Amino acid sequence: MIETLLEGIRLGEVRLVRCQDVADMLAHLRIWGDQDRNGLRVVLCNWGEVPKPDEALSQVIDALARTALSLWPNWYGVQRSDSQAHPRSILASTRCAVSAPWLEAAANRCRAGKTPRLAKFANAIQAAQLALAIEPERLHIVLALSAVHSESESLLCFARAAEWLAKETQARVIAVVPSRLADFICPPKQTCLKSDIEMRDRVRQGYFQASGGRWNVRVRLADLRRALTDVPRDQLDQTLLAMERQEGLVLYPLDDPQEIHGEDEAAGLANTLGIRRHILCIER
Repeated sequence: MIETLLEGIRLGEVRLVRCQDVADMLAHLRIWGDQDRNGLRVVLCNWGEVPKPDEALSQVIDALARTALSLWPNWYGVQRSDSQAHPRSILASTRCAVSAPWLEAAANRCRAGKTPRLAKFANAIQAAQLALAIEPERLHIVLALSAVHSESESLLCFARAAEWLAKETQARVIAVVPSRLADFICPPKQTCLKSDIEMRDRVRQGYFQASGGRWNVRVRLADLRRALTDVPRDQLDQTLLAMERQEGLVLYPLDDPQEIHGEDEAAGLANTLGIRRHILCIER
């Protein structure tokens, strides 16, 4: 049942699961997650009432940190002995986008038996690095909501938090909500998001428009966003990151601070190391 329900979720994507009984669905998800599935990892968070976005994200990062501690030193999908748990050895054995300063600090805390929850790093960096450490390609984060009633605005904020989490961690995020509340997040007769194929076509069209009809030239992200004002920012960001991984799209920062204007900073897109990119190029 669970496999069918969750089939086809891509990295960095949110799947909304409507159900009559959230507790029963969570029980099935726990059983599913506890079974040996070729390295699959499931991190589950459950709320009785709709949390504020900042509280929800903080609690999810706490849960990721606890899971990461339980797996130490077997991070990034690799089994390691204690002698191989030095940050330099880990960096040498993985091709993931690991932040060396974060790994050094996180490893120190794990060796001391403490969770790698590092307040000096931004939440985006913590979420991304913890997710990579737990499992780079097969991590599922379950956000379950058992609330009986809630305001639509609170539910929309919860949905945006789930989208942010998927974007930053590039994990598969599963939002489990009661059927009676799900329509506030995504009405059944409304298409909430465009398909992945359509989104990639829109990015190419927007780039072509902003570049004056040329490929292989620099385009500011601010100009691309102006050309695609009807596309939700989170969905556009996810598509750009997917195209960066899988297609000939390159994102990079403006190196000269004098070239970075306010609109460039606002339009920037950070990678897993927290470096904001302001320029893209699609190679043909």
